Amino acid sequence: MNPDQQETLAFEIEHAETSLRQLNTRIARLVLTLRLPLRTEEEFDQIVAGTHPLLATGDLSDTASGQKRVHQELKELRGLMVLRCELMTRTLQNLGLELTYQIASQVEEELQREGFHAGADGFYLLRRIEGEHQG
Repeated sequence: MNPDQQETLAFEIEHAETSLRQLNTRIARLVLTLRLPLRTEEEFDQIVAGTHPLLATGDLSDTASGQKRVHQELKELRGLMVLRCELMTRTLQNLGLELTYQIASQVEEELQREGFHAGADGFYLLRRIEGEHQG
């Protein structure tokens, strides 16, 4: 690998790591704020698909401002989760399974050092990657 390719690879790795860290941190904070522990992959899938019961509030024009805020935060959470899925897909395509796994693991460790519990960001894809990485 020539120096230009090494520099490009290093930039891609740093960009993926920074983006994933920022997304996961914001997702974890929203999950805590909303008191919406994403305990199962099904709950994660419902948020991403927009079918989670909390997202199906309909017209909020006559509801309290607190409910509107919660609904907006849920929409933001959904958007961030979709972005994370897209980021991970692109990272897997560009960097491969091994580097993607290393990046995701490092980001999760950093979140835990900041005080978030493991899985606070509802990142079940990491568990799947771990299974493939170890299997």
